[in-house]
Amino acid sequence: MTHTASSAIAACITTIGLGVAHAAPVSNGDFETGDFTGWSISGSAAVTRDADFRDFAGATGSFPTGFFAAQFGNGDSPATGVISQQFATIAAQEYQIELDYGRLGFGAGPQSLQLSLTNVSDGTVLFQTTITDGTGDSNLASLLDRYTYQFFASGPATELTLRDVSATTMSTDGVLDNVRVTVVPEPTALTLIALGAGLACWRHRRRWITRAL
Repeated sequence: MTHTASSAIAACITTIGLGVAHAAPVSNGDFETGDFTGWSISGSAAVTRDADFRDFAGATGSFPTGFFAAQFGNGDSPATGVISQQFATIAAQEYQIELDYGRLGFGAGPQSLQLSLTNVSDGTVLFQTTITDGTGDSNLASLLDRYTYQFFASGPATELTLRDVSATTMSTDGVLDNVRVTVVPEPTALTLIALGAGLACWRHRRRWITRAL
């Protein structure tokens, strides 16, 4: 293989390594510790097991993954629940946040969750939106919908805040699960990855032809 091809593959590997270094994992985003480990919490929010949703909230079925989820407005308590955590980021790097959210029960009104991402250094709001589920479901297997957003970090640390902003919580709760933050690869990185994969394939094919001859 030529020196040029070797350099391209090396560049590809380096880029992949940088992508890993830029990762911004959210701690305990699936709440499978059974509590809010890794999160700061205030107001009415709890981590609840699927069996308890069935026994005390009238739910049926099971979550597609895991056993626990965060519950807002549990026990008809006011919509005061707020959870947050900080994670490492790199300025100007684009990230993607994913989460699953749904309204449990069929009470008097939709459930809403405000998502905010801010720069820890100066409090600048990087992204903010409100997720609302007005349909409601009692089957845990189909309760949650996936929401995906992208944002650019502006400093070495970003804070994620999830706030219950539901108008009412009577006989209905907001349920949150599977919160994840990942790096969005830059186009140049994707190009190098594709190039590296192509060169590896070419090298393998060349070896196979050489053996055949």
